[in-house]
Amino acid sequence: MSAFSNPAFGSDGYADARPDYPDSWYAHLHAYHDPQVTPRTLLDIGCGPGTATFQLARHFPEFSHITGADLSATMVATATSLNTADPARVSFRTAAYDEYPATPASYGAITAVECTHWFDFARFQQTAAEHLAPGGTLAVWGYIDPVVEGYPDIDALAAELLNGDAALGPYWQQPGRAILRGMLRDRHLDPALFTDIREADFVAGSAPPTERAQWPLLITRTTTLGGYAQYLATCSAYFSWRADPRNGGRPDPIEAMVAEVLRRHPELARDSPIQVTWNSFYKLGRRL
Repeated sequence: MSAFSNPAFGSDGYADARPDYPDSWYAHLHAYHDPQVTPRTLLDIGCGPGTATFQLARHFPEFSHITGADLSATMVATATSLNTADPARVSFRTAAYDEYPATPASYGAITAVECTHWFDFARFQQTAAEHLAPGGTLAVWGYIDPVVEGYPDIDALAAELLNGDAALGPYWQQPGRAILRGMLRDRHLDPALFTDIREADFVAGSAPPTERAQWPLLITRTTTLGGYAQYLATCSAYFSWRADPRNGGRPDPIEAMVAEVLRRHPELARDSPIQVTWNSFYKLGRRL
């Protein structure tokens, strides 16, 4: 994705402001993965600043080596700088989603987190299948469209900010953005390549409490209104908006949204705590 590859993109801020993934998700993934599969190596495609890569390393100690790969040298540099806990076991490299550093059938698991909407999905799963050992796990997951719990009007303001024609809407790279907003419902793992396929998604704003309690990939975060603004500022569309010379001198759209929130809700301040939950989805398959 071109904005994330730009050296001026703030990948450090991205790593700090974006959510990570719950322990319940890794327990779910651990229960799915066949521990008998060898080799015990894992490739995390589209790793960004290493958010999931580092979590996978902690939750899957049985993997002897974990490699994070990303097209953005900026993201890889950030991930490498953060790789202090287990640098002998975790490494990062700059590579596209279909460029593999190893021979066929050389991984026990391949993950792709918050990135496959940018890929040719058929080619992605074909090359992943070629490099997975038989029985190896392919795991795809991601998130989109945050919900500020208890404040539906903030959600409406954020939707207009992110998708409106007068704000950031025209600055998204398409069709990737639309694919992600649809939670990849029109992209499926190929049963000719994978078995035991499982695909599911979660809509935060309408899920009943029972579904929420059972959903393994519940991505939720306690932050502040200012922290939420920092998250919005990590969007590639905002980076592109700021880089557009036509916007010079115009009010910052994120700050304008925060100002409107504070006008509507005098009980809130920038440091007020809020709970943000995202729509999320996953796809799992075992290599035939």
